[in-house]
Amino acid sequence: MKVSELISKLQSFPSNADVLCYTEDENFQLKGHIFRLLDIEDIIVSEASKVRINEQPSLKLEKNQNSEPHVLISVITDF
Repeated sequence: MKVSELISKLQSFPSNADVLCYTEDENFQLKGHIFRLLDIEDIIVSEASKVRINEQPSLKLEKNQNSEPHVLISVITDF
């Protein structure tokens, strides 16, 4: 999702609503739960290149000829 798409979607919701993230990814679930809530802690921009390390998607956080700006949303499991 691009920043403009995120902004457009968020503008259609009440401006005083809390924004939470969630995942149904089994690797993040607590035992006996079908999803996990995540609270947004911070949003930053960082130069990085998308890479795969052992088939896992990752970012190489450095500025080089292949890097581009990425908006990174830091989430925590407590709110």
